[in-house]
Amino acid sequence: MKRVVGKNTKDKQAVLAKYEQHNEKVKSLIPPDRLLVYSVKDGWEPLCSFLGLPVPHTPFPKSNNTEDFWGHVADIRNGK
Repeated sequence: MKRVVGKNTKDKQAVLAKYEQHNEKVKSLIPPDRLLVYSVKDGWEPLCSFLGLPVPHTPFPKSNNTEDFWGHVADIRNGK
């Protein structure tokens, strides 16, 4: 995770900038037809379409919200 968010995990803007930099690097390395740039807000449809799978009849799970993300960052700070 530190490779993605950097070492300065106490600076929110630095973490976000490092995260965006990482995303842009991935986009530059992976051919567009093999990479899904996806927002979980979009639900099942784009994900299932990309994978060639049917859309499940169950609700899309929501478990990685902003609070969870910053909790993961805090864990990194604490060496977990």
